[in-house]
Amino acid sequence: MKTRDELLQLLTENQWKDLPDFIKINSKGPPKTRSNLEEALVELNNSQQDLVWKKILSFFVKNYLGTFFEKNTKERNSEVFPASEEEYLKIFEAILKICILEVKCLVDEKKAVLSVPQHMIQFVVVIGKLIREFNKDVLELSVEICEEWKKDVDRVWHLREGLPSLIELINLNTEDSKYIKDTLVSCSSSSLFLSSENGVKFLSLVFASPCVVSLFHNAIKNRLPYCTKSQSEAYAQIYFRTWKSCQGETRAAIEQNCLQDLMYLAVHADPSAKQLSPNLNAFLHTIHKQKKHLQTASMMYSLYEPFIWRSLKVANGYVRRNAVTLLCDLFPCTDISLSNEEKDELMEKQYQAFLNLLLDPCHFVRIVTVKGITKLLDCPDAGPFITNILPHISSSFDDINASVRISFIKLLLKVKATRFIKYWKLVPMEHLLNRLADDVRTVRGLITKLIYSSFLSAHLDESETLQRCITLIEMNRNGARRFYQHAATSVDLDASVRFILFIWRTLFQYVQLSNAQGNLSTTSLDENGSPNTAGTLSQSRGSKKRKKTTAQREENKENQAEVDNDEMPLHNPVIVGGLLDVIVILWTMKAPNLRSPENFKYLEELRNRISRTFPVMWGFFKENEDISKTLLYTCHHFSRSPMCQQWLDFASLA
Repeated sequence: MKTRDELLQLLTENQWKDLPDFIKINSKGPPKTRSNLEEALVELNNSQQDLVWKKILSFFVKNYLGTFFEKNTKERNSEVFPASEEEYLKIFEAILKICILEVKCLVDEKKAVLSVPQHMIQFVVVIGKLIREFNKDVLELSVEICEEWKKDVDRVWHLREGLPSLIELINLNTEDSKYIKDTLVSCSSSSLFLSSENGVKFLSLVFASPCVVSLFHNAIKNRLPYCTKSQSEAYAQIYFRTWKSCQGETRAAIEQNCLQDLMYLAVHADPSAKQLSPNLNAFLHTIHKQKKHLQTASMMYSLYEPFIWRSLKVANGYVRRNAVTLLCDLFPCTDISLSNEEKDELMEKQYQAFLNLLLDPCHFVRIVTVKGITKLLDCPDAGPFITNILPHISSSFDDINASVRISFIKLLLKVKATRFIKYWKLVPMEHLLNRLADDVRTVRGLITKLIYSSFLSAHLDESETLQRCITLIEMNRNGARRFYQHAATSVDLDASVRFILFIWRTLFQYVQLSNAQGNLSTTSLDENGSPNTAGTLSQSRGSKKRKKTTAQREENKENQAEVDNDEMPLHNPVIVGGLLDVIVILWTMKAPNLRSPENFKYLEELRNRISRTFPVMWGFFKENEDISKTLLYTCHHFSRSPMCQQWLDFASLA
């Protein structure tokens, strides 16, 4: 009694520095007997237990975590208890020793593991999360706590034999059994049991007792809105284990009074109501995963069948949304008791339900339906279904709601990966490019990802890549612009620079050949590469009036593209303008990278090669307003050297 009061006084009055000595003195005792500290912990009533662990948790969070974050943020927490780092460690070690003794005492015949203080659970959870941050001494104590904690659940599991018979002997309807009922309810919501395999097995064993089914189910049902996803999945394992182990009336009660109750609740739950809807979905998804067993699949169909189909047609959009979510997760619904003809009819019923839901007036329902069909692509049994239904749902690509369109393009990405059907057979490439040109950014990014490998790929050489680029521009120039804006982030810098230069060399070759064949006048270059507005380039390709220097021959060589001009429709100004668009877009998108010191060589190469031949290009295309504007925009990436500045001034006046 004295030790208990002293412990409470120390914690209440925040005498933390005295705690290590107090623990050291009172934790020793004769062999095979409890120490004074253990006796004190046993003597604590529930309210005192709550007080002790609330104080400890508060101190730990404000001081250990406060000290930890102070080291990382360099900010001082005004609530941190004043002590040196060495004193902190001693205090924390003392707290951990209390925790170890408390865990050991919880298996006392009067308290068991079921009455663990909530703040103590939170304390242990925090320790588990930060265990790698502790020093060696504190780490060893933390590990010991976790081991003792697990041992307690294991000890309870070892008491399982005879437990069902014992429960049947107790009349849970009497007032005298209130403690036992409260204990069982606490057990069903204990994170100790839900996080342990033996704990889940123990709860399944208790749940299998007919007199406990209703009690357990109501307790778990009330707990579901507040538990975590992993706890919801643990509850599902408990239900399924119990269902498998039961027969007769008990199994029927589990099916109709428990599982079907939760199924119905999941269909009618408000998706915006805290965690209830997602937790119910996580619970049922765990059950649905067992559908590979035919008996289990039949059980689930028989429980859903009375209400799932009509729920897909009710006026409430949330109910329809929930129902299609469960139907997609359960697909394919089947029942071993049906004939082959009835099974085919059931499958057709599911196909038609999905088609109708894709046209649902509520966009939430349409989104969930498209997402559900996307998930079905992973189902090995869904091949025939996917092949039949996909051609009928392409209208979702033009849905008025952007979220539906986004979900549908993700479906196309999945179709592309699974290869059930070619994605361009569902939505033609021209249609994809129209959307790419005008839709919202997220949609544009997903379409780019979808068609990326058709126009840009590492295994294509530059000539083939250019051919595909021209094809893209011919199909939709605005779509091509958007494609390269989004695709630029996926192309490495070296490949981008090489492609820019290849396009430029191809255009320059076209200009040279056109000038030679047509004897067209264009601005000439003087020996320094500066514009000469007085002269013209009138000599043909075969003329040898002027002897070429070595530098000029090298210049012509490096600007010679390995592309047959006859195969390139460069006579079309739209194609030329589109190719220049690609140059400007790639250069602009890679500009931040090009400014890095390690990439300056790429920037210099681009500036030097393009600026040297720019006068010829400008002289040839200056009459075309669209192309000349793009060329001028290209000039903004040039350095401010005298030659480039002279050309910028000249081009702007021309």
